[in-house]
Amino acid sequence: MEILYLLCSILSTFLSSLILSVLLPFRFLLRRCGLSPAAATDSLSLYEGTVWHERRRPVHHAFRYSVRYALIGLDGACSPLPSHLSADEARRFAGSTGPVLLLTIPESVGYEQNPLSLYYCYDVEDSSKNLNKCIAESVTFCQHLLSTLVSAVPRPRPHLFLAIVTMEKNGAR
Repeated sequence: MEILYLLCSILSTFLSSLILSVLLPFRFLLRRCGLSPAAATDSLSLYEGTVWHERRRPVHHAFRYSVRYALIGLDGACSPLPSHLSADEARRFAGSTGPVLLLTIPESVGYEQNPLSLYYCYDVEDSSKNLNKCIAESVTFCQHLLSTLVSAVPRPRPHLFLAIVTMEKNGAR
C-alpha cells in the first residue's frame, strides 16, 4: 500500500510540474505583450543571501546555506498569503496608516522553512512615507529571543508569535 501511495505521489507531482512548466512560457508572453497586470510584479522584489551560524560551546558547530527572500508589498499582492498577516491585520497591530511590506522566505516546491518573517509598516505623512513599526512573526523558534527584545502582542492565530519594534524618528528603539 505504501508503494502505491508513493507512486501516486510521484505521478501527481510530475503531472503538476509538467502542467505548470507548459503554462510558464504563455504567462511570460502575456507579460511581454502587456496583457497581464504588471502591478503584481511591481510589489515583489527577490533577494538572495547566505545564512551563516557558528557555535563554539559546548561543542564547536558551524553551518552555512543559501536563502532566497521575497519582499512583498501586501497592498499590491494579487492574492492573500494564507500563512501570513494581511496588510490590514498588520496595520491594525502596528497602528500604522501606510503601505505594509513583508520580508519572508517563500514556500518553494511545496516546502516551507521560514523561521522569521518581518513586516515593515509605514505611516504616510504629507507626501513622505516613514517607517512606523516593524513586526516580527515567528512560526517556529525565536519566540524566546523576540520576547526578550520587544513586547509581545496577542496572537492572531494560535501558531503565530508576533513582536513589535517601535521605530523612532532617529532610529530603532
